[in-house]
Amino acid sequence: MKRFQYILFDLDGTLWESGPGITKAVQHALHCLGIEEEASNLTSFIGPPLNTEFQRRYGFTPEKSAEAIRIFREYYDDRGVYDNRLYPGVRDMLRKLYEAGIMVAAASSKPQPLIDKLMIYFDIGQYFEFTLGSNPADELKNQSGEDAKTKIVTAALTRLCALPEHTAMVGDRRFDMQGAVANHVTPVGAGYGYGTEEELKKAGAVFVAPDVPKLCSYLLAGQDD
Repeated sequence: MKRFQYILFDLDGTLWESGPGITKAVQHALHCLGIEEEASNLTSFIGPPLNTEFQRRYGFTPEKSAEAIRIFREYYDDRGVYDNRLYPGVRDMLRKLYEAGIMVAAASSKPQPLIDKLMIYFDIGQYFEFTLGSNPADELKNQSGEDAKTKIVTAALTRLCALPEHTAMVGDRRFDMQGAVANHVTPVGAGYGYGTEEELKKAGAVFVAPDVPKLCSYLLAGQDD
């Protein structure tokens, strides 16, 4: 018997390495607002909603966060989104899960139009039942990363008609694990992404994969393996 019948994937830092495009776009937005930062210091922006991170890191007001996001989007949505690559082994993993009859969906805080672009760019959409991202119009309504991810996981489970006990949520940040725990699905950490093993385990991960092939083996294994 398969360990899981349904798998929800985060995207940034889990299936693809989106860091360079995101951090350069944040760097550009900050520069336009008079703040100079090295892109290497901005990896905390990969995963959580932008508005919460601008406020946490720089104490921006909601109005200033909105301006930062507007500038970020001007750069990222046309150029930065493609400064990105699949992690080694992802395409093979998705194919194996599909061939095993496991239903796969994406549950991401990334705006849906950008997910659609990248599914075409990487040519992996055929392996997904659907992809579920955020509504760009709601970007400024997020109060915390946990809140946003929990709602997206809930919506994905409902759309899949998935039983939580037969479902895994795979992600690289604590928000993904907390969203899984809140929905009573198995939290699985992508330890090769942008979060640490400590962060993932503290947030509830039952397994943290050091690379994609080991993640694939875990997801495909039987209950008694």
